[in-house]
Amino acid sequence: MAITSGINIVFKKDVMLEQHNLPSDTLRIALVSASGSASNGGPDTIASISGEISGTSDGSGDSGYITGGLTVTDVTVTNVSSSGVVDFSDVSFTSVTFTARGAILYNATNSNKVIAVYDFGGDKAVTNGTFQLTIPSATSAAAIVRLN
Repeated sequence: MAITSGINIVFKKDVMLEQHNLPSDTLRIALVSASGSASNGGPDTIASISGEISGTSDGSGDSGYITGGLTVTDVTVTNVSSSGVVDFSDVSFTSVTFTARGAILYNATNSNKVIAVYDFGGDKAVTNGTFQLTIPSATSAAAIVRLN
């Protein structure tokens, strides 16, 4: 199954039902291969992530890519030009070797419900180095999560 980028429809409903508190909840970002996908499957089910990558360490003592990805930090929610936007710090996977095609942002506090899925537009590889996800500006046109 190919990766389809976008905000998860169930996330939009859950926001209206006040089921997420993004600045307080633990949000994580996992990386997937070209066959990766994610879905909530329904309004109250736990997220399913398929095609998550695995990666090796560069030998420096780090464990490489960890299943479930990394916790995002400095999460803020603001209104920008009539859009609700979420911003957080760039995410870096250090001392790794892997190839990833996309990323899945999910709420680990809220039953691992998927917030959004992102396709990188092609495979991105790193060998014995740092893989950094640069998070776009928190604007109504560019924010990684925006409801407008």
